[in-house]
Amino acid sequence: LENSLDVNIKISNIVGQFIKEINMGKMGSGNKTLTIDVSDLKTGVYYFTITAGEQKATRKIIISK
Repeated sequence: LENSLDVNIKISNIVGQFIKEINMGKMGSGNKTLTIDVSDLKTGVYYFTITAGEQKATRKIIISK
C-alpha cells in the first residue's frame, strides 16, 4: 500500500456468487501479508478481490481438502 487505507476482501465462487466478505480495517502503508481463514469453504475454485481505496486486485484461489 502506498498510503494508509481501508482494506476489504470479497470471496466469490466460480460463477460469481458472493460467498464471504472480510473487512481488514485500516492498514498502514507498505507491503502486507494477509492470512485468510477458508476452512469454512468447500473444495473448489474461488476468486478473491482485495480492495484498498480505489485500488482493486482479483485473483483465483483453489481450495483442496
